[in-house]
Amino acid sequence: MPAPCGQRMCPRSLAGSLTAPELNIQSICHPGGPALNALATIMLVLSFVVAGLGFLGYRWLSRGERIDRKAALTTIAGA
Repeated sequence: MPAPCGQRMCPRSLAGSLTAPELNIQSICHPGGPALNALATIMLVLSFVVAGLGFLGYRWLSRGERIDRKAALTTIAGA
């Protein structure tokens, strides 16, 4: 079995015409490094922050429209 980082599997000169499987193998052969990991971590944290702020904003905007849990369950169940 040839090495996954052989010249045939990770062509650097054909970077514009790589297919998706070749890009996956190339990312295994030549990882992005710590800078890319830090960027991914920042994006993940910001995604959670934005989702949390959206939830809090929804709760704040709908504060006068809430009903009790029993009424909500009967509305969902249709009983």
